[in-house]
Amino acid sequence: MLAWVFPTTLTGNRCIMAKATSATAGKLFRINGTGGNIELLINRATDTQYVTNDTPLATTSKWYLVAATFDSGASPPVHMYVGDLAAVAAERTYGVQTAGSGSVDADNAINLVLGNHAGNNVAFQGRIAVAAYINRVLTLGEIKQWQFRPRVLVGTVGLWMLGYNGTSTQADLSGSGNPGTVTGASVGDHVPLRPLWGGAAQSWVATAAAASAVRRHAVHSGVGEGVLRGVA
Repeated sequence: MLAWVFPTTLTGNRCIMAKATSATAGKLFRINGTGGNIELLINRATDTQYVTNDTPLATTSKWYLVAATFDSGASPPVHMYVGDLAAVAAERTYGVQTAGSGSVDADNAINLVLGNHAGNNVAFQGRIAVAAYINRVLTLGEIKQWQFRPRVLVGTVGLWMLGYNGTSTQADLSGSGNPGTVTGASVGDHVPLRPLWGGAAQSWVATAAAASAVRRHAVHSGVGEGVLRGVA
């Protein structure tokens, strides 16, 4: 999982990406607490949970590249990385390192949601500009390369440049056929990277809190989201 995010408020459990429902925890990449830490939670027989302790997102209203990888057969199984416009991505340190065990719960039938959770109203507070979901573990070198030039890598099942199509359907640039629908978000300034094509750079900004919002792409102190159907 990779995304360029611009948090404006830090509230615990606000999701960057979620492949989960109210009944199945699935995979959650989210804010942990109010200090700027991030968390990856994987639902399995004994859950995998890693939480940073070096507050990599402590400064709000700033663009960050966030990335998380998971390999159930590796030790450690999780790595999380953060970079920004001036610094390449680097692995963080962890306060919680629960490796977990057993089979990972199947989530093939669960939609991937950017900026929220399909079963709970926990919208990310800020903007999400670019996101990718890749079905393999990336090396740090690959993450650094993707950071300043988001693109399709081997194993990419979804790549979304949010806002270029307004609030209409968000195309999946990976070619995997996983476009997203948008609920409760508006268009805002995009992360200032070189665009993949000409034109102004834009992202998503939520307009207002919506009690039932459950699909969104980017937000700014509100609720909005984008649902990407069929991402395996």
